[in-house]
Amino acid sequence: MLINVVAIACLLIRPYPLGAPNFAYRLVDVVSYLVMAITLAGNARQIALCTWNPATFIATLLALSATVSLVGGESHTERDFLDVSRYFLIPLVVQYGMSLSYAGSMMKSPFTRAITILAAINILFNLAQYVIPHAVTPLMALHCSDYRHILNVYEKHRTIGLFSNPNTNGILSVMFASHVIFVDRITAPVLRKMVFSGSCLSAVLASSRTSLILVVGLLAFLGLFRGNVFSRTVLYSVGALAFPTFFAFISSERLSLYVPYLAQFVHSLIEHGLEGVYKVNSFTARFDIWDDQLVHFYRSPVFGGGPLRQDIFSFSDNFYIYILCHYGLSGLMLFAGFVVAILAVGLALIAKRWDGGTDLGFHVFIMTATILVASFAMDAFTIPQINSFYCVSIGMVLHHYAVLSTFYLQQKCRKRVDQGFTRRIAA
Repeated sequence: MLINVVAIACLLIRPYPLGAPNFAYRLVDVVSYLVMAITLAGNARQIALCTWNPATFIATLLALSATVSLVGGESHTERDFLDVSRYFLIPLVVQYGMSLSYAGSMMKSPFTRAITILAAINILFNLAQYVIPHAVTPLMALHCSDYRHILNVYEKHRTIGLFSNPNTNGILSVMFASHVIFVDRITAPVLRKMVFSGSCLSAVLASSRTSLILVVGLLAFLGLFRGNVFSRTVLYSVGALAFPTFFAFISSERLSLYVPYLAQFVHSLIEHGLEGVYKVNSFTARFDIWDDQLVHFYRSPVFGGGPLRQDIFSFSDNFYIYILCHYGLSGLMLFAGFVVAILAVGLALIAKRWDGGTDLGFHVFIMTATILVASFAMDAFTIPQINSFYCVSIGMVLHHYAVLSTFYLQQKCRKRVDQGFTRRIAA
């Protein structure tokens, strides 16, 4: 189990030192995925229990559709083949997540504890990068391959945590918060609440507009569906005070120096409305990229233009446009089917109110909503750290759902048999 935790930790942190050669960027990923494949191949019983479900089946169809796009696409380089191969890894990682949940309950597995510990370490890294960035530069250089992101920590106070990119840090912090509050049943409740609060703070310190929206959504969701009347009242009261305080903080020229990246966006919004937002560099650059990439979708709307790694930018800052450009309507529809299959399991867990199932259903909903919302502003589903954590977590939930379904179905059958015997005896 330890090697599995290390493999997942390497996928999440991706320890690529600053200045490492290009091949090193993929070496850790390949080794981690090999550990997953070997783990599955060496446990025939786990493979038998990890039955294929609609989500993994549709993910496999998505990979096959991406292959068709590659064959009929405009370029066939080594990087194009690597781009398509990542879609074949989705069912592998989901099945691997199911195997991790095999030995016991997801809520009490070593993986669950490891993620909570990782979230706590990430909180400490975020706080250190915000307060004493120069002191932790050597540590950042060990896992951040792009010096521009380290400069962002100094100049814009955008923390990167353990994940080398502020946007990735913000999204994963929100996902960690969901994991800690809905899944972990090993850690003491007080510590869980501290890690949850710290993860939400980490998402804020990343100064990602998307992660801020997600934090607000997560807290609103908790206020609606979790806790008693008192805790909901406190949560909404704090939230009502937090918004005007936050805007007042950013509006002040002196205080806005602590969050310059967000301050620029808010000032443009206040002074010029939506027109000011469109003039922000990060937005105008996105519009230009989208216009260039959608040309390939118009040429081949069904299967897209293929990976095109040598011809256009390898990112779109919008996963929906990315998949339309590269893999067409077939890719987008299969991705939507994959998401629907996962949400169906989450809703089933919530509706049936099985022991522990409701919280897992909420976790599925929050994790999937995080991916879908983040995909409007970044290629969230193609980022290895986000994709790996999401697929492993979903795989564990799918297996937990299968175990609960079998258990309660057996109970239902026994109850019917007992009722049948009772009726015969009475007759």
